[in-house]
Amino acid sequence: MSSEILDLFETAPDEVKRAAVEIRVKKGETVLGLNEENRCLYILLEGETEVYRENSNYCTAVLYTYRPGEFFGEMELFGEEPAALEVAAKKDSRLLKLHRDYVLLWMKKDFDFTLTICRKLAATDYGNRFTINGMKPLPLRYRYLYMLRQAKRAGELDGLTKAAMCARLGTDIRCVNRVAAEYRKMGIAGYENHHFRIMDEKKLLEILEEYGLG
Repeated sequence: MSSEILDLFETAPDEVKRAAVEIRVKKGETVLGLNEENRCLYILLEGETEVYRENSNYCTAVLYTYRPGEFFGEMELFGEEPAALEVAAKKDSRLLKLHRDYVLLWMKKDFDFTLTICRKLAATDYGNRFTINGMKPLPLRYRYLYMLRQAKRAGELDGLTKAAMCARLGTDIRCVNRVAAEYRKMGIAGYENHHFRIMDEKKLLEILEEYGLG
């Protein structure tokens, strides 16, 4: 999806393009604050921004780094809740900021854009779903394999990004890298040349069977 949103913006309705405001943020500055009321979609043009979350020990963890061609802020556009995470500039950055009213107008007039937003929302929602009998959280290593299996079934494995995987698992990129390296060493699944791949589907299914997910 790294360039998809930018390509879509090129063909967006003129009123949407006119409404988009370009903003610049310096390294370390906050783009979207925790518990801030947000009514805008942000599209990163240049630089890098990081998503932060504070854990129960009041330690800050970086969940994901956004790079040019990625977007954020969509979750708050469809509800009344404030921003649940903080986004700050990792480098000096340039972004487009588009108010909710024009996001909805764009969605109304462009099905491909609507589909892009829906996919991002669905991917984010996955991170909140994995429980066993509605109680015990499913361990990350099993959720990771389950996501790979589901993506392959849907024909989406080749296009699955690390950003989407982090969102679906509800974890940060370091944890994804760690579990990916573990399964690559085992010869079950890996991440190469910016693509996830399943190396031993039979073994993958055997592992999922341990939690009744095969």
